[in-house]
Amino acid sequence: MPIAREISSLLNFSFEVIACRKIPVPYRTEISVGAVSESGFVAFNQPLIRHLGLSEGYVRYLAKREKEEIADFLKKFFPQRRLHILGKKKDSYYY
Repeated sequence: MPIAREISSLLNFSFEVIACRKIPVPYRTEISVGAVSESGFVAFNQPLIRHLGLSEGYVRYLAKREKEEIADFLKKFFPQRRLHILGKKKDSYYY
């Protein structure tokens, strides 16, 4: 990020970082079945979810838990932050 911040400064662009978290498989946390961002956007690795036999409800529960972690992090470290992303629907899911 330090390099990106310098480049954006040189180009006179604003610099924003979007908080994201992977959605880990509980019993194998190094494996991710998807990711969630602070905007609410979620992407799932559907072939892996099917391969592992995880239910849609369980995966959505895991995603919700990670969204809550992001919200807690942002509340603690960026209490005044408001993110505006153009062109993305909130709570979009890819399957």
